[in-house]
Amino acid sequence: MSEIRDDVDPGLDPAVPISVAARRVGLSVDTLRVWQRRYGLGPSRTSQGGHRRYGEADLRRLLAAVHLLRSGIPAGEAARAVLASTPDRAGTRDVADASLRLPTGLHPGTHQLATAARDLDGPGVRRILGVELAARGVVATWEGLLRPLLCAIGEQWERVPYTVAVEHLVSHIATAALAAPMSPRAAPTRGGRRPVLLMCVPDEQHELPLTALAAALGEQGVPATVLGAGTPAGVTRVAAAWTAARTESVESGHSPATTVVLLAVLAEHADPALLCDLPDSVRPIAAGPGWLGSSVPGSVPHANSLTDALRLVLDA
Repeated sequence: MSEIRDDVDPGLDPAVPISVAARRVGLSVDTLRVWQRRYGLGPSRTSQGGHRRYGEADLRRLLAAVHLLRSGIPAGEAARAVLASTPDRAGTRDVADASLRLPTGLHPGTHQLATAARDLDGPGVRRILGVELAARGVVATWEGLLRPLLCAIGEQWERVPYTVAVEHLVSHIATAALAAPMSPRAAPTRGGRRPVLLMCVPDEQHELPLTALAAALGEQGVPATVLGAGTPAGVTRVAAAWTAARTESVESGHSPATTVVLLAVLAEHADPALLCDLPDSVRPIAAGPGWLGSSVPGSVPHANSLTDALRLVLDA
């Protein structure tokens, strides 16, 4: 009796059942079934007996999605990103021609940065960002280089291969560059400023704009504390109250209002109740495009750019 093979084509890589795939990627069988049903991220192979099987390419997609998930990206967004950046079955996608298309009229450094990012040239991306930050400062580098590039990456999932890697490269290096100690161009620290807390609303994982705002404030001599992605709602209230109380005890017996910037990039994460459920000593600022169209209280200012957010915090 001949051996029964489990994969559809002896010339292809061995395929495995869902139980084995789950063990290899560190997820449960139930989770893989949900991902297959809900996002289309499932097996592409079929055994001679008609059973669905995961090939090596399927496992690589799952591992990429798991990596994004553990980086804080929601499961649905991770699955869509992985599927959109997967080459077609024939493998004919032309990597050499997949340059990122940028709007016209941008600073030349933006195109240099896009080329280095597309080529996965980490040292090149780091060098260009370092030069631009030193010469132009945080706001001009963010608005003129980083924001257009990140928008282009987000809009061109279908056309540019390995886009997940490009986005992670740019975000990782930008975070490190913006979080580095300020250069001599930074202004002296201003005394008597209100405490500033920067945080994402619950479930919001895009914290890079907050890192940029903290760096821009640092250039103006205003220290800020970044609590980062997905800050739980209760933590916002407690952190603001604690900051105000600590400032009172350390300084002059006077409790200044605490400025809290709440970032929402995605509309489904922007809950106006978060802005209302804060202590009286807090001055909230709604930041990011996610707040557009939501019922933000009239007393709460909104910023949809780094320039606006910087101005609102400094006006405090």
